[in-house]
Amino acid sequence: MLRAPSLLLPILVLLVARAAGAGGLFVASQNSTSVLEYSSNSGAFERVFADTVAQGFQNPGGIALRPSDGVLHVTSQASGEIWRYTTASGALITPALKTGLYGPRGLGFDATGATLFFADPLDDLAETANTVKKIALPGGALSVVGTSVSAHFCGVAVNGAQVFTTDSEGDRVVSFPTGGGSATTVISSGLSQPTGILFRSATQMLIADSGSHRVLEYVLSGGSWVFLRVVLPASSGVLEPCGLALAPDGRLTVTGCSSDDVVLVNLTTLAVTPLVAPGAGGLGVPKDAAWSGSTLLVASANANAVIYYNSGGSPTGVRARGVSPTLDAGIALSPTGQRLLIVSNIGNRVLEYDAVSGALLRSFGSVCNFLPIDVAYGPDDRG
Repeated sequence: MLRAPSLLLPILVLLVARAAGAGGLFVASQNSTSVLEYSSNSGAFERVFADTVAQGFQNPGGIALRPSDGVLHVTSQASGEIWRYTTASGALITPALKTGLYGPRGLGFDATGATLFFADPLDDLAETANTVKKIALPGGALSVVGTSVSAHFCGVAVNGAQVFTTDSEGDRVVSFPTGGGSATTVISSGLSQPTGILFRSATQMLIADSGSHRVLEYVLSGGSWVFLRVVLPASSGVLEPCGLALAPDGRLTVTGCSSDDVVLVNLTTLAVTPLVAPGAGGLGVPKDAAWSGSTLLVASANANAVIYYNSGGSPTGVRARGVSPTLDAGIALSPTGQRLLIVSNIGNRVLEYDAVSGALLRSFGSVCNFLPIDVAYGPDDRG
């Protein structure tokens, strides 16, 4: 339950408790708007458990690793930016690669990593047309590749001299010459709200068909893209598949935007293996995925973060974090020591974290009629 004092006064809250497998002493630091963890035995600093992030993405739409250097790129739909992060650590690289966009979604590099392509509305309402744009790296010069009326472009993938994009509004797949030009509809039927797109090879294309809860495969035959098979059926239980990536062992990685999970598909036998359990590590609305060696990176829209997982699907932490609520007030550890509630006074939110991994589990907005100061778990272990 939430507790609110009669007066809103600056406050510094300390909580001393031992979470299972953790160092033990959590300190909510108002001035640094973060929660720090110290050893309960020696008092030595151990880590920044949760921190306020004021720079970076808001509502990630797509992620990609640049082929030439492996740098993580994230599109920020809410703020109209593209940000870069050091992949291993998740450290933000400033300044932003690009600002002043309208709501960039999926992105993809050419084979060399010299050019980044992405889907972006033509205007802030995106009611009349969508565009595919590109940025020449490292200079960052922006240009429009192509525009299509009444489209809603989502996923982007480059195949040779063509850049392909899914149109979830028009239930089709469109291609543009990478140098710019008119749109060509390469798939015009059989799709329902397509989102993610991935090329297995120059002649094999995979589409996450969110509306039908399936992943479909098309092949290039006689100059046309022809439907081949259903790779992931709706019966798999993956709801609204959206992100696609190839795992190191060649299996297809699929994220479920409504089931909040990740599965692997054997592209030979079509056997489906669960990888990331629903909600594991704070996963919510996983828009896109990428592999960095044996580490899986998933863009989680609800957590506003890129969450990392090992090859077995276990979360290893949130490395790249987007703009987050200010962590400036009370904290509370659950009776079991497994979860930690943290209050954002300015943001009028309460966030719940895994007390061991630090993963964001839940976020509660507009928790009080006035700004919250403190929080506590009830005897039933609920906040």
